Amino acid sequence: MQPSDYTLSTDEHFKLIFEIYSHIPRLTEISAEELRVRLSELGVDRTKRTIQRYLNVIMYYPDYFQVERFERARNSYSYKRKYHNKVSSAAWETMLLGLCFSSAKRLLPLHFEQGIHEAFMPLQLGDVIEPTKIEVRLALPKQNDYDFDVFERLSQAINAKRQVRLMLTDDTQTDYLTPLGLIWEKGMLYLVYEHKNEREALAFSDITQADISTFTFEYPSDFSLSDTVIPTQR
Repeated sequence: MQPSDYTLSTDEHFKLIFEIYSHIPRLTEISAEELRVRLSELGVDRTKRTIQRYLNVIMYYPDYFQVERFERARNSYSYKRKYHNKVSSAAWETMLLGLCFSSAKRLLPLHFEQGIHEAFMPLQLGDVIEPTKIEVRLALPKQNDYDFDVFERLSQAINAKRQVRLMLTDDTQTDYLTPLGLIWEKGMLYLVYEHKNEREALAFSDITQADISTFTFEYPSDFSLSDTVIPTQR
């Protein structure tokens, strides 16, 4: 049974509105059903009808929520955020951001490029990126390929403080793990996690699927990513 929306406080209503808004992308479109599935994976269970009602609220305030709606079929819509370049930067700030953008493109696999563009889109980088005025040359080993969906889900889990279960390349499934952060070392991306009071690092290239659980965790106060030792690759 779905919880009644009328039992929610005003604060909870606002939290849900902003949670839905945070999952509306800038480059691609998303439907109410796709938002329902994404929120359900984070432990926020609402009906498609409820999600649609909150999307209508978001569309009612165009001056605050910069969202576009597209009709897919009769009474069926998809949504994406409007792109308004409102960030004003000094020339040196723009070039510094351009270096970060170009470095991210070199560090991550090619199919991450759309996500990188979306992440940097709110920043004033147009004159630096098109045409290119910055080139980053990094001496990197051959990159391992990573599943962007795995990256996205683990990012959500880390920020929402939710435990995860992973499917690995050898077809085994892990117990529930506490994801603590990400490390990039020697051309490889690693997930740092805690399990049974032990902290380990796992290469992203060993992960084929990540499922977000409803179990939350408190971030350990004694933990530091800088103290994590990456195991020697076989």
